[in-house]
Order: sequence, then C-alpha cells, then structure tokens
Amino acid sequence: MTPFSKNLIEITLRSRGPQRVFQKQLMRLAQVTGRPFGEFVLLNVQSKESAGAALYLKSVREASQVEKICRKLAFRGWRFSQKKLKQSDWFDKWKEDYQIRPFGKKFIVVPQWRRQELKAGWRIPIYINPGGAFGSGEHETTRLTVRLLERAGAPFKNFFDVGTGTGILAVAAAKLGAGNIWVLDLDSASVDAAEANLRLNRGPKPKTWRRSLETLRTGRKFEFVAANLVSDVLIENRRKLAALTRPGGRLAVSGILKSNLPGFLKAFKSPHLKKLCVLKGRCWSAVLYQRLKN
Repeated sequence: MTPFSKNLIEITLRSRGPQRVFQKQLMRLAQVTGRPFGEFVLLNVQSKESAGAALYLKSVREASQVEKICRKLAFRGWRFSQKKLKQSDWFDKWKEDYQIRPFGKKFIVVPQWRRQELKAGWRIPIYINPGGAFGSGEHETTRLTVRLLERAGAPFKNFFDVGTGTGILAVAAAKLGAGNIWVLDLDSASVDAAEANLRLNRGPKPKTWRRSLETLRTGRKFEFVAANLVSDVLIENRRKLAALTRPGGRLAVSGILKSNLPGFLKAFKSPHLKKLCVLKGRCWSAVLYQRLKN
C-alpha cells in the first residue's frame, strides 16, 4: 500500500446550528466545489445544536479554493479552520475516527488495528486499513450500495467497483462470492488501498484501472457493476455503465440526493436497463438496475 507521499491540508468546518441544517449546507458546498460529498468526514459532535466536518486535500491551492467558496456562501454560524497534517498525523487521525461498526445487514467493518477488539458474532468481518484513501463505509451512499449488493441474491462471478476508494465494496463483493474483482479510481492511493484491503481479507487479487470512468475503454462486461459517484457523473456516463453490465447482470448506482431522485430516474432511463428497486436513506438514495438482454 502506498500512502500519500506529501502532507495533507485538513479543513475543519463547524457550525453552531442543528446537524440536519449543517448537512444540507454541506451538500450545497459539495455541489459548488464539485467535490464528492463522501470526501467530507462528519465529525463526532456531542451536541445536537452543533455539527462539524473535515475535508482532506492534497494541496494548499485546493484548500484555498474551498475556503474561498465557503466564505462566499457565508452560511450563518460556520467557523472555518485550516492546518497542515504530516503523514504520521494523517494516519493517527484515521485511527481515531475508525471504529468497529455494522455495515449493511451482513457485515461488520473492523479497522485492522482493532482486530483484537472484535467480539464473536454472526456478521461477516471486513478488515480495513485506509492507507492514503478515502472511504470507511460510514457514509450513507456507501451503506446504501452495500445493501443493494446484498440484495443481488445468487453469487456473481465478477464485480466492478467504479470509484473504489478503500475498496470496501470490492471486499464485500468478494465475501459474497465474487471470484474476480476489478477496481477503478483516478487516485492511485485508492487503488493501492483497495488491493491491500482485498489482500488483508484474503480476497482475490483485483484487476486495476488507474483512471477516470470517462477515459475508460474496455469491451469487458461484468455481472455486477457498482458506481458510487455523484448524479451528474452517473448521468453523463449512463450509456457506458449500461454497456459495462452484461445482459442479466446488475448495476447499482449511488450518490443521488433524495431531492434529485425524480430527475435522476428520468435522466438515467434506458431501454437497456430495468429498475429493480430504490433505496432511500436520510439524505441520499441508490438504485439497482438489471441489464436487459436486448
């Protein structure tokens, strides 16, 4: 696993308002900055009348751009701070934030350094070491995706994880019986983390693509494709995602705000896809499709 070779910039956002209002404002910030909402790590705040989140960026320039947008949006009650994290600080922070917790209906996520704390139970453990990647399975979009994965029924031979992050969904797919795994991410640290976490869980060695979905060129088709992205990217790549899914296979898409769901379903509609189910969380939604044999 190759961690970040440079320091990270930690942006901390805090609000004196209710958590529900803060999350809606945070979604707005994600839309304006063009950053996936999943990159914002919600902080554990005890009071119901305050909330916080952290964002980790790789350059001062990125951090300055986000700070400028934050101040322009001028959300009432927001406080903004920024500091550099050394590589050792980054890993220490992840270790503080990562806890053992349920994941979907069948799994339990266990940070590698907390393995000894795991108590025997019926849930299937997924051991995770984030390395330099984002994605702990805590975000609602990831939780919705794993539930769609669990609903797939019969084991599938291969699985394609689009925007893999730490590879947590790829590990879940392997534990559900997928013998061949492909992962894609533009961030090399994420691909490295996915490979390492599959190895940590004694899963198959994945085939990897270090690129964006837009630049991917392949004639391969998969029994299950999971794309946990944002609505605009999903819609722009709807034909490609359908083409990547083999006839009779499943396509799970997540990262869709509940408020955007009706428009998304209309824009994503395809003669090649049949909608099987829609899952809704507090703020986000996910959809499971079947690739038709036409």
